[in-house]
Amino acid sequence: LQFFQNTGLHFRLNFLLFEGEFNLRHLPKGFGVFPVVALLALIVSFAFAGIMVIRERSVPASVKQLLSNLVLGLLGLTSAFMAASLTWDSLPHGLRTIGGWPFAALIVGSLFSFGARGKILSSLLFLALAIQTTFFYRYYLFHSQSDFEWWFDTDVTEALTSKDRNDFRQFMEKRGYPSPAMLYFEMQYFNDYKNVIRKKH
Repeated sequence: LQFFQNTGLHFRLNFLLFEGEFNLRHLPKGFGVFPVVALLALIVSFAFAGIMVIRERSVPASVKQLLSNLVLGLLGLTSAFMAASLTWDSLPHGLRTIGGWPFAALIVGSLFSFGARGKILSSLLFLALAIQTTFFYRYYLFHSQSDFEWWFDTDVTEALTSKDRNDFRQFMEKRGYPSPAMLYFEMQYFNDYKNVIRKKH
């Protein structure tokens, strides 16, 4: 049951579209795994596909190809999410699911390719380029690696600001971490954080 719950965390819209994962080493804040325009492309492409099916009273080859690509992409992405869910640490996790990103590219590319015949989706390509440019700017120029949160999960960082280890332990229990994991975090994160604080002061 825990495995399926872990897998489901990777399908949350916040992870896929808006915020990504907690760990700032892997992804800057404000960006999900997919660009937001991919959701718009999905809506537009499905609308075009529906119109084509209604007009021709059959399923055109282009629609069949689109659906095949989407099914293949979804299966590949799901398999990567399942592989990344065989742990309790930092879920959902962007790097552990890296094997699924070619399938994510297949999904987005198929949507834009199919819907490129429409003026609306063609204009979205420029929006996608602008979003990607912003991502590169934030990741390579603005994204500060000197910040403490760059190394630790943001939610764990908030818990580590507590001066009492009992508060930290309660936080980890609420997240469902097993006792060996809590011991690891106490030994590693808690002590490292205190060292960082000492250096800053």
